[in-house]
Amino acid sequence: MPHTPENVENNSEVSHQTTFEKHKAERWEQYLQAVKQLRSKDASARVSGVHALVVLVDEWLHEENLSEDEKIKEGQLIINKLCAYICSPFTLASEYDELAQDSPIAEGIYKNREQEFYIHKAELQAEADVRLSIIQEIHIRLQGPDENTPGAWSDFEYDFSGSTFFYPVDLTHSYYIKPVHFSESVYWSSANFSGSTYRDWVGFSDSTYWGRADFSGSTYRGGSDFHESIYQAEVDLSKSVYRDWADFHESTYWGDANFSESAYRSWADLQNSVYQGWANFSGSTYQEGVDLSCSIYRGRVNFRGSTYEGETAFSGSIFRDKINFSKDTDSGSSSHFTRCAPAFYDETNHQNTLFGSHNNDFTVENGRGYPIYRTFEGLPLGCNFLTAEQKEYLEDKFQEIGKTKNKFLEVKDPKEKAELSENLQALDENLYEWREEATTVKAEDNTAPEKEDN
Repeated sequence: MPHTPENVENNSEVSHQTTFEKHKAERWEQYLQAVKQLRSKDASARVSGVHALVVLVDEWLHEENLSEDEKIKEGQLIINKLCAYICSPFTLASEYDELAQDSPIAEGIYKNREQEFYIHKAELQAEADVRLSIIQEIHIRLQGPDENTPGAWSDFEYDFSGSTFFYPVDLTHSYYIKPVHFSESVYWSSANFSGSTYRDWVGFSDSTYWGRADFSGSTYRGGSDFHESIYQAEVDLSKSVYRDWADFHESTYWGDANFSESAYRSWADLQNSVYQGWANFSGSTYQEGVDLSCSIYRGRVNFRGSTYEGETAFSGSIFRDKINFSKDTDSGSSSHFTRCAPAFYDETNHQNTLFGSHNNDFTVENGRGYPIYRTFEGLPLGCNFLTAEQKEYLEDKFQEIGKTKNKFLEVKDPKEKAELSENLQALDENLYEWREEATTVKAEDNTAPEKEDN
């Protein structure tokens, strides 16, 4: 048969397709071998398996014979495998507190089992290194060449929900185009998500952070879900932008909580939460509205220099320490409510707000919005001071919760740990029930208070 241009072109296409199919089959074999390595008892083999899977993702993304959607589809299968490894349980992670020590503790489960302690400590560290290698490889590829730009792996969806991170998590300055799932996770060490961009929905709900958590300087273009989470140490959520709804309700903050200098373009839900350290909401903007109701603030609370453009609810809350809305320096500014006055008293449910300090500052910029109308006692209308008995109950309850939490950390017996966990949950529920009862105004006490001139 003569070699016409058409025949040559057809033969070239067939040869090209054959080469592609061959490469595809080779990659499949490499994938199976890498997955097999992930199941190895040897940590170095598991790390090799991780790197092999990472290389395969990069190869699929550079495959000239596939469309962009097909490249993402092939790579996503491998990403799912890497995420599943992060989510998979590791038995020794439950002994993180003790194995993180240099030697067995006096009353720990490794008492008189020193050799086993060092063996398990090495195993835990080896597995942490494997999982860290996955996080690090993903992290590198979630960052573009310029600040706040997509990386090579930004177009994948990541599901880390239900994970136990017994190693530091560093996903700073990451860019996500698709949904990201971190819900129902536990962080035994530090977690840093600062400076990141989320273009779709992101979920951090139902999670527990035992170390410092940093989400500062992030941008959320889709909905962001942080509800029902527990922060045992400091958490930094400052200097962030939420373009869609932001949900933080029913969360507990044992350390300082920093929400300052943030912008909420849509509704923000921070209701029914407990703040045991200092809470800072200063310098923030709420364009649609914010619900800060039904919460307990044990430490000082700072609302200075914030702008509330929609409905703002504080009703049903308890402020044990000082609360401040006014400017603290000549260059600073007071908060202002541009469309309506804030609600410290819920007329529908007859719930007021209680204050423990007599040194509050409710001064806001009246010229740029609505004032906080106050009684002659200096409190917002319909509100009261905590009684001595209420203050005592609150402190006793916080101390009881603190002691139970510390015991929970010390105990190693699974049965006893489960019982303490139930006790903590019951104490939290008691605190919430007490708050609701304490802030509910009885019908006979529901008289219209006098207000002072502002």
